[in-house]
Amino acid sequence: MKFFEELKKRNVYKAGAAYLITSWLLLQIVDVIGPNLGWPDTLGTLLTKILIVGLPITLVLAWLYELTPKGFKRTGTYQEEAADNKKAGRRLNYFIIGVLSIAVCFLLVDKLFLSEKSNQNQEASIAVLPFNFLSTVDSLSFMSEALSGAISDKLSKVSGLVVIGKTSSSQFRIQGDLVKEIRQKLNVNYLMEGDLLLESNRIRLSTRLINTLNGRVQWQKKYDQDFETVMDLEDDIADNVVRELRVDVFPDEFLRLRKKVAKNTEAYKLYLKGEQLGQKRDQESLRQAITLIEEAIILEPDFAKAHAELVILYQLLHNYGELNRDIMVEKMQDHLHKAQSIDAELPEVLTASARVEGVINRDTSKALAYVRKAIQINDNYAPAYYALGNQLERMGMQSGAIQALKKAYQLDPYNDTYVYRLAGVYYYNEDEPEKAWELINRMLEEDPSAWLTAGRKASILWREPYGDLAGSFITIHKTREDNQYEAFQLALMVDRCLSLDLAPIAERFVNLLQGRYPSNRLILGRQSKLYLFNKDFRDNIDLIKAWAANGKISEDEATISLVKQYISLHQYAKAEELLKSLYPELSKTLDSIDSDGKLPNYEYRIIIFFLEIRKAKGEDDKIDMILKQLYENEKGWHENFYALKNYYYLKGEVDSLVYHLDKAWFEKKDRGRYPILENYRMGDFQDLEKEPLFMDFINKVLDETHRQRAEVIEYLKEQGDWDPAWDKELLLE
Repeated sequence: MKFFEELKKRNVYKAGAAYLITSWLLLQIVDVIGPNLGWPDTLGTLLTKILIVGLPITLVLAWLYELTPKGFKRTGTYQEEAADNKKAGRRLNYFIIGVLSIAVCFLLVDKLFLSEKSNQNQEASIAVLPFNFLSTVDSLSFMSEALSGAISDKLSKVSGLVVIGKTSSSQFRIQGDLVKEIRQKLNVNYLMEGDLLLESNRIRLSTRLINTLNGRVQWQKKYDQDFETVMDLEDDIADNVVRELRVDVFPDEFLRLRKKVAKNTEAYKLYLKGEQLGQKRDQESLRQAITLIEEAIILEPDFAKAHAELVILYQLLHNYGELNRDIMVEKMQDHLHKAQSIDAELPEVLTASARVEGVINRDTSKALAYVRKAIQINDNYAPAYYALGNQLERMGMQSGAIQALKKAYQLDPYNDTYVYRLAGVYYYNEDEPEKAWELINRMLEEDPSAWLTAGRKASILWREPYGDLAGSFITIHKTREDNQYEAFQLALMVDRCLSLDLAPIAERFVNLLQGRYPSNRLILGRQSKLYLFNKDFRDNIDLIKAWAANGKISEDEATISLVKQYISLHQYAKAEELLKSLYPELSKTLDSIDSDGKLPNYEYRIIIFFLEIRKAKGEDDKIDMILKQLYENEKGWHENFYALKNYYYLKGEVDSLVYHLDKAWFEKKDRGRYPILENYRMGDFQDLEKEPLFMDFINKVLDETHRQRAEVIEYLKEQGDWDPAWDKELLLE
């Protein structure tokens, strides 16, 4: 007891209390003022550590020394003066009261003025991050992203909120002091995160709403309830977020917030898992997603959002995997009809309607009307803006298309598809390569497995001003570990192999494409390209006929492809017969046209085929005149490889042809738009092989191609992905 009395007598208690109150006040000042002055996030942590270390030192000093009118004195030498000792205690009391008064005033100002002002000035923008999954049941781990995505979807219905798409939000977790970093990357003022525990049929969720400006938890709540009420839980979280951020909700938005996605909880769970799998875009994930959502529809046939999702998934499976077009069309139309009959005003249904109109019915005006209505209902729905951009681009409305794509990217900045498209727009249409590279590098830094963005990077690398054929190949090859070569990747690998004169490796990728995706249209183009590259013209003719017989391409498409092959084989009579069977009037029109006449409205390549046949037959009296009408009045035709090739080749002006191709390939390094080696190998220039000037140019192209090919071979050997048999096939021995 004497020890505690001594502590009191020496004012140790009061010194400790004064220290703790002052420390707390300092931390509050740093927490509130620091973000506005740009102080680092780590300052609060550092100050806390210093203050913790300082506490025992302060207590020891309070025991040993005492504040007197004459300054600090050792307690043993001054404690006899009781009156002065009491005065020292009173001084500490006054100090404590003063600090407490300042703290109370500070709290009131912060609560009544600073917080209110901060909330009003900050845009109400939020990203819902995946919840930390604490359960041991791996089969339920998908709920970490699925549930946060569902909450994000619900919040997106409020027009006063800017809600970042779940594809981008799912890339981030809050670890340590990463709040500011996530704020910068997603450009949001609020984050929602939490901890999720699923056991048996119960859901335990602890949610936190964080102000990214100062890192504070602005709202939090714990839930412990039956999983059957999970949609009520989503409603409650959305209500609290809207209320906390002081966002106005219009009556129609309130009704949409209250509307349940599904009635059957098990169907809802299947839908959430399927939707998440569908975002991966690979064949296996798409098939699993379709199976899960179809099971959901069996449990709840009137599940409008699930039907709309299937419309999208069936098209993606056709594009990226293995699905016959006829089946795709049937499934898309069937599920769209069901979705429209259930809830035609749902943004997801409207966007699915636009896809069917644009892809199947080719009615861009109807498609445009659907996506605009979807945006009117939910202006946070990024897929609608993306669809709008695609439709406007098809209609030639480039400016509007770019704005729509930018909006989709703004709402979902780490969506692989959106980055792929917008980077292409910046590079090819807007002539802003710096912005394209910024998007690409940002995406691949966050997600190296983003294979669409990697494909865009590869396409840009072999274009002007880079001409990096080796870098283009390596970029795509590096994504293989995560995606096991999807159809899109395999097709790109075939193209890059042929550009590098690596036909044996191209054959390997064609075989993979054929084995995994035999019905995908990508295989026809690449198999045909490989046959042409190896000058297997007759095999290519058999391939085209087989695909036409199986209905994989139309009769007209097959006929045009066969015409090209017969011209390459110098079988001009067969080529002409096929052309006239498709275009019986065109030959007569070309015969009768004069310098003042107008060329008929046909594809350029069809007219070129007729001209090639006429040149071979010695009927070249009107070739110059037709070529002049065909190209010379067209802006930028000198920048088009095929226009240059056709124009100067048919006119017989080898010097001009070589000059322009050399400038494009070596000076500009635009090797993607000028596939000279591939076209030479495929027989497009075979009539020029006796021209020394042209062959000198081809040898120059081969030297540069093989220099870059050596880089790729070295890389493949380092990766253990080189077959020694290729040395012999490529004559490297």
